[in-house]
Amino acid sequence: MNGKNIAHAVTARVKRWHRDEEGMMVWAVLVAILFFLVMTAFVYNTGKTVAVKIETQNAADAMAYSSSVWTARGMNTITASNHLIGELNALYVLHHALGGKHLDEHSGANNEFEMVTTDAALLVASFGKHLPAFPFKGHDSVSKKTSADRNSAIFQAKLVLRIQMLILYAAHAKTYFAWLIDPEPISKAALAGTLRGLQASEHLIGLEYKYLHGVENVVAKGLRVPKKGIPDAIRALDIHQKLIATTIPLTTSNAIDKIAAEHGVRHDYTHIASLPVEPEKPKGELGDEKRSQLIRATHPWALSWGKPIADAMLIAPTSLASTFYTRWVTTYTLQSSEWLRTKTGSNYSNHLTVINYRGGGSGEKGKGIQLLVVRGVNATAGGYSKGNERWNDSTNPQAASREIDDRFCNLVFAKSNSAPKLAASAIFRQENPTGVICFAQSMIYNANNKQDLRTGSGTKQPDQAWDTLNWSSGVPEYNGNPSFLSSLGDIFRSASEPQIRLNWQAKLTPVTNYKLGKVGFLAGVQDQDIRDVMTSGLPGYALTNH
Repeated sequence: MNGKNIAHAVTARVKRWHRDEEGMMVWAVLVAILFFLVMTAFVYNTGKTVAVKIETQNAADAMAYSSSVWTARGMNTITASNHLIGELNALYVLHHALGGKHLDEHSGANNEFEMVTTDAALLVASFGKHLPAFPFKGHDSVSKKTSADRNSAIFQAKLVLRIQMLILYAAHAKTYFAWLIDPEPISKAALAGTLRGLQASEHLIGLEYKYLHGVENVVAKGLRVPKKGIPDAIRALDIHQKLIATTIPLTTSNAIDKIAAEHGVRHDYTHIASLPVEPEKPKGELGDEKRSQLIRATHPWALSWGKPIADAMLIAPTSLASTFYTRWVTTYTLQSSEWLRTKTGSNYSNHLTVINYRGGGSGEKGKGIQLLVVRGVNATAGGYSKGNERWNDSTNPQAASREIDDRFCNLVFAKSNSAPKLAASAIFRQENPTGVICFAQSMIYNANNKQDLRTGSGTKQPDQAWDTLNWSSGVPEYNGNPSFLSSLGDIFRSASEPQIRLNWQAKLTPVTNYKLGKVGFLAGVQDQDIRDVMTSGLPGYALTNH
């Protein structure tokens, strides 16, 4: 084939190729395949990034929630220990009100002036029990000495019975001699009836004295040893709750480390608030000792458990034992709390700690007990005005919210160990080159009801839910001793069994821009990406949900 023919053939093929429509779909298929591949890569990258985001966010949520769960457990433990201390102190008070310090320290008789004087008078009156007719009754009973302290219910009740018995003996002797010399049968018979009545009264007083003496023996022999261990037990519980406040943040940190390892993330920055508690002000610094956390933990139990004891004292009504017991329970409730709260290097001298107070003495060293209260109570008026803390200030809700943020919330940042692996990296930019960052916040709160009247009613303790006592219903406030001759009902009749509801809980909450941008937090941030998140904020939004 010559060159002319070759050229003609090529030209003909080219023209036919241009006219031929077969194969025109190839370009559409190529574009579709390319688009499909890009979309596949896009969906894959989106799913991968979202999956890593969800995993990291779940880790942040778990770490934040776990931190507040541990904090809530610590608060419930501290609340429980506060009540154990109050209950032990109440038991100490109830025992001490019966026999006082002399009964604790001595097994022998208490030779107080009053007892020595009545002993002498009873010795003189002993002749009367040998009279041939109408002899004195109950002398052997009331002649028994007492080991109780003069500042106790048993001592004072026995003294009252002795004095009453001596008055009866004087009347008995006078009537007896009148009966001897009276010649008239009618009047002599009347005098005999009077003597029988006096004998019956003497017998009843003797029975009451014998009953009180039996109570004293039980208190001295059966309960004295356990009572002596109560102050040391209270001191141990006080140390225990301080250790709880110290160790819970460490336990929380370990729990977060474990969760981070299980989820394969790092927590480059974690703001875990310490337990929101602080020791209440010591004795001498609190505005009113009757409003200390210790006396508030003690008084309701002293009333509730003291009622059956006071009722039992009514078996000896002539002695006024129940009235005396009422007064010494209220007196020692305050004095015991003051003694325990006195600094360890200082002496506390009062009826509670000095034998036969009138006899002098330097008292006992304080125990330095400072129950833990929710942080902020000490800054209120007097240091005890629950419900008036800064985080409870309804007049400035923004400031109150920030106080809650600082005191009760835990903020956690979680960062994935590596960036999500992307397909078609030449086309899609890696938005998280150093890993995905997520954050979460949780808070602790108390789910108990809160009283509307922030300062309480005066006779009832404030129902402040966010507290380290957590009474579930109104319990009495300590208001000092009733009048001397007040009835039993003034203090004990309305006393019911106190109810406690440990109800500190945890929940996840949104994060405020205030918390993210708080300058003080940045000192602990090492990761620059997290620093950028914390300082950037989200303009226009007060709350950030993750």
